[in-house]
Amino acid sequence: MLESDIFAEYFYFCPTIYQIMNLQSILAPIVDALQWTFRHLLEPMTHWFNWVCIVAGFFGIWLWLRMQKKFTAKAEREGTII
Repeated sequence: MLESDIFAEYFYFCPTIYQIMNLQSILAPIVDALQWTFRHLLEPMTHWFNWVCIVAGFFGIWLWLRMQKKFTAKAEREGTII
């Protein structure tokens, strides 16, 4: 008696589902979808997305330094600088 026959005895009410479904049949479409996403969406956008992040970072540093300069000038005027 094969191992599948032993399990089929326990799942006598749905033997076809037990024989058809396994973890591979559940995970394979998920893996295929993730691989498609990386191949067709994420890889093509890596080059320009890196440049967008670099430009946004420099803009953020410039904005932060400008605001810090205004706060420092205000604190010097009011005499509250430490």
